[in-house]
Amino acid sequence: MVKITAYLRQPDKRMRNALIGLVLLTSVALGQTPLDEIVAAEKGFAKRSVDESIRAAFLANFDDKTIAWERGEPVLGRKGWEAREENNGYLFWWPIWADVASSGDFGFTTGPVEFGGERTKPSPSGGIYYASVWKKNEQGVWKVVADLGSAVYDPAENKKEFA
Repeated sequence: MVKITAYLRQPDKRMRNALIGLVLLTSVALGQTPLDEIVAAEKGFAKRSVDESIRAAFLANFDDKTIAWERGEPVLGRKGWEAREENNGYLFWWPIWADVASSGDFGFTTGPVEFGGERTKPSPSGGIYYASVWKKNEQGVWKVVADLGSAVYDPAENKKEFA
């Protein structure tokens, strides 16, 4: 009886191990690459700006070491956003180019930014181009290391696609 019980348990273990292997392989196959992750992080950052507020989006994606620029001077970005009051302004952006280091934990995104009007009633009246430098933190979450803005973007250009 012991031999039969042991034999019956063995297929259960093999089946369990096969199922675990299948789940792991499927998750890897369906999982995101670091490039997919960084693009998703940037898109989520921008979406939060419209869904919640500009301030909430920046606070969620900046950490205590993030560098941003104010009036041409580097500043600790999170500290600056903590000092700002909440408002209902419209600010939206999207990546049209991104890349990730071979380490998979450092990269950048860049694209146009539109602003003007309110979150619920956007009427873009101006824009710039942005670049975000990203790094995965110790918890595996992408955070902005540096937030940059540069040349003027005309919303009439209507660039909507990630290249």
